[in-house]
Amino acid sequence: MQRHDSEPPGLDEPFGPDPLRPSRAGVVCIEGYGLRLQVRRGMLEVSDDAGPNGRRATFARSSARGMRFVLLGRGGSVTIEAMRWLADTSAAFTVIDAAAGRVVASSGAIETDLPRLRRLQALAPERPVGLEVSRLLLGAKVQGQLSVLRESFPDAGPGAASLEASLQEITTAEVIDELRIAEARAAAAYWGAWMGTELRYVRRDEPRIPKHWRDFAGRGSPMAGGPRLAGSPVNALLNLCYALGEIETRHALLTVGLDPGVGIVHADQRSRDNFGLDVLEAIRPDIDLYVLKLARERMFAKADFYETTRGVFRVGRDLARSLADTLPMWRRAVAPIVEEVARMIGDSSEKPVRISTKLTRAARSGGRDGLRRHPRRMPGLLPPPLPNGCRNCGLVLEDRTRLYCDECLPEFNAERLARFQESGPDALTRMRAGGDEPMLRPDARAKLSESMSRRGLDVAAWDREHGERPDPEVFRQKILPGLQAVPLARIVVRTGLSLRYASLIRRGERVPHPMHWEALRDLAVPGE
Repeated sequence: MQRHDSEPPGLDEPFGPDPLRPSRAGVVCIEGYGLRLQVRRGMLEVSDDAGPNGRRATFARSSARGMRFVLLGRGGSVTIEAMRWLADTSAAFTVIDAAAGRVVASSGAIETDLPRLRRLQALAPERPVGLEVSRLLLGAKVQGQLSVLRESFPDAGPGAASLEASLQEITTAEVIDELRIAEARAAAAYWGAWMGTELRYVRRDEPRIPKHWRDFAGRGSPMAGGPRLAGSPVNALLNLCYALGEIETRHALLTVGLDPGVGIVHADQRSRDNFGLDVLEAIRPDIDLYVLKLARERMFAKADFYETTRGVFRVGRDLARSLADTLPMWRRAVAPIVEEVARMIGDSSEKPVRISTKLTRAARSGGRDGLRRHPRRMPGLLPPPLPNGCRNCGLVLEDRTRLYCDECLPEFNAERLARFQESGPDALTRMRAGGDEPMLRPDARAKLSESMSRRGLDVAAWDREHGERPDPEVFRQKILPGLQAVPLARIVVRTGLSLRYASLIRRGERVPHPMHWEALRDLAVPGE
């Protein structure tokens, strides 16, 4: 029977003694009850006091500068001292409603106080600059969606044509309402191409996964008029990643002196960052592409999602922490867009407002280009690594090159050995017991004869070119010791010899022909 809890299993249980370590991206992501941010002895203390084994971690001012504290919890507190501490260290905390995919609360104040810029921003919807800013943001969104379709959905020809038409409408629109209509048409075609996107689950959980946990049935939600309340795991991934992008968009707007709440495209609503959502539109396709690759390449576990009694999906704790590591990616993606929007708004006055480039450091770098011997290359926008999970149980793996965790690896190796025995030695034994000797078949004898002839020709050619063969002791003393740590598969690939003969060489029972010594020396003593 499928379990549908109002909260995920174990959410109200203690996390255990592990400390709240920040990720490599400087992000601390926590979920649960009893969360608390407070200052103790001059350091920020982050704790989960739910139960006797609650986790706790402290951060010094020097080490926390620029960090992000993301709270996915359903209960807790943040003291006034903690908020002042975060502001002094340029760190920030954000509370995300993971079910609705929105930012509930976020710290941060306007870093560059430019009242004239905010006044121009408030007047922008009634001026030509409002149309141009909207055209820039929505045009970037539709252009990005078109790129996603062409890269990831090559068969979505009608959808791509619809987006091209919407892009043309955005280019020629004369009022903001026309831009909204064109963007809505593009969104319908875009998400229609996503239909059929399906998540894959690990073998251990596969029998317990219902159909509606796999399929993407559209961006809308049956529980709400829009996509806020995720009706599928794919939508839960999108909502959470959009919320993470909204965090960085808000901080970027505050950094340049714009007000996140005074929107242009989005209607004025209380308790949300209307302008932040405007600017977020431009990087949504980047987020979409990341989620799409995650959906196609990762094997999910049942614990990666849970469904509430209302049918709303949320992302599980471990996967949410992995996704929080994408914050620096969205920070870099939104920075040039925010600065361009600020410049456009600042230039809309007869007396332009000078805009800071704290986000991209473009002005600072441009001023130094004349002193550099070589032109500075801006770093590319590299995609963040996809969270890696065990193919059998779904456990998040630190090593992204591994396929199985330590617990599941012996089971996988045993199954692989069993399959090899069944299709290899055991099958050969059964064939020979029935009077069928594979090596006596005409096709097998022909292949063997061809291989031996080719090898004989290679040996003869080497002997003619080099003359006398070197002493086998040279191989045993100089090359053989270094081969002990070389996998047999690498020996086979480099020499073209059979797996059995490569095994005999590595055990010292055979000395290969000297024409293979150079390749084997490169494997045994790399770099020489």
